[in-house]
Amino acid sequence: MSLLRTTAAPRRPSTTRRVLAALASTALLAPVAGVALAAPASAHGGKDRIARLAGAGSASAGLIMSENIEQVGENPSQVAISGCFMDTAPVFVTSGVDSVRVYDVSDPLSPTLTGVLPQALFENEAMTCGERRTRDGVRRFALIGVDLVAAAPTDPQHVNVGGGELIVVDATDPTDPTITARAPGLTSTHTVACVDGVRCRYAYSAGGRGSFSVFDLRDLDAPTEVDGDRVADGLQPFTSPTGGHKWNFDAAGVGTHTGYEGASMWSTKKPGRPRLLTTTGAAGAGDDPAFEGWNDFILHNSFRPHRSGSSRTASRR
Repeated sequence: MSLLRTTAAPRRPSTTRRVLAALASTALLAPVAGVALAAPASAHGGKDRIARLAGAGSASAGLIMSENIEQVGENPSQVAISGCFMDTAPVFVTSGVDSVRVYDVSDPLSPTLTGVLPQALFENEAMTCGERRTRDGVRRFALIGVDLVAAAPTDPQHVNVGGGELIVVDATDPTDPTITARAPGLTSTHTVACVDGVRCRYAYSAGGRGSFSVFDLRDLDAPTEVDGDRVADGLQPFTSPTGGHKWNFDAAGVGTHTGYEGASMWSTKKPGRPRLLTTTGAAGAGDDPAFEGWNDFILHNSFRPHRSGSSRTASRR
C-alpha cells in the first residue's frame, strides 16, 4: 500500500484530509490501473489522456501517477482490493483476497496495522464502512460483499462458493475484527453500499441487469433482504432499468446506481423502499449512435456532491 499526496491544487485541503483521501484511493489503484489501460476509455479524449498518464507513470513507484501527485511513503501489506474509512474515528479497513485488515490512521503518514481477520475472499470490489450509535457507544463495522467465494478459518461452517451474500465484520475493537452476521441475497453482491454510513440501517447490492437487493440492517446481528415486490409470492429483488455495479449516495438522499447500461437515480428518503427518479437513457447505455463512446464498458461509480444538511436529515427519516 503506497501513500500519495497532491502537489498542486487551486485550493489545498488540510494535509490530513489529502493523505487520507489518497490512502483510500490507493487501495484500489494497483488492480484498477491495469483494467483502466485495457478497457475502452470514455469520450472527449479519454483514450489520449490515459495514454499520457501511462507515459508519465513513476517507474520507482510502479504506479500510473498524474503530475500533481507524489508518493510520500509505502506500507507493505496485503494486496487490497478495496478499502473504506470510518466516519467518526481514524480507522481504515481494507479487504483483499486473503484477509480483512484494520488500520489506525491517526497519523495519516504512518498508518498502523491493528487487526487482521484471515479470510479467503473474492472480490468485494467496493468496501463500505458503517456505524451505529448504541447505548454502549458507537459500533463500527464493515460490509463485505461475497462475489464468488469466501472462507474464513474463524467461521469454518460458513464456506461460500457462488457468492450472493452480505457479511458484517465488526471492527468496533480495531484489534479484533470479527464476523458477526451474514445475510444471503438474491442478486450479485459484487459490491454492497450503505445508504448512510453514519447511520447504516440499509444497504444496497450491486445487483445485475434488471435487479438489485436491499438489505435491512436495523438489527445488525440479523440482517435480512427486503422484499422488493410485496404482491408477488416469495421474496423478490427490486427491479432496475440499469445494470448493477456500484451504488453511491449523496446528502440529498439520492442514490446513483451505475453499471453496464449507464446509471439510474433513486430517491432513498424511504431507504427500505427506493423510488426510481431517472436514468441516463440511451446515451448512458452506450448504444445510441448519436452518443458513441459515452459508456462503452462499465460505468463503475459516481459522485454527486450535495451540501444541503436539511436534505440529508430528511433522507434519514
